[in-house]
Amino acid sequence: MASHARPGPLPVPSPAGRPVLELDPALVRDWQAGGGEPIDLFAQARARLGGVAAFRLGPRPTVLVTAPEAVQHVLALRPELYVKRSHRARPLIGDGLLAATGDA
Repeated sequence: MASHARPGPLPVPSPAGRPVLELDPALVRDWQAGGGEPIDLFAQARARLGGVAAFRLGPRPTVLVTAPEAVQHVLALRPELYVKRSHRARPLIGDGLLAATGDA
């Protein structure tokens, strides 16, 4: 069975200290070519790689964090370790907790 993951770690570790697996770029290209909605790509990444998964829509990986313990780690326990670049996703996620940084 193919893992549909790119070999090798990304520079962003998971909360458990394991490398984050990246969705196969061919699957991302297929999604783009099919004109899919972002939620379709997110669902595919989670289904294939689990609650901490990555994919590339440009030169840098986007890490999708959906596992509850990983979300807590990133947003509440150790937010200083992570850089949010959710300004790119603001049209999808709004101005709430996911896009907020610092005291906001």
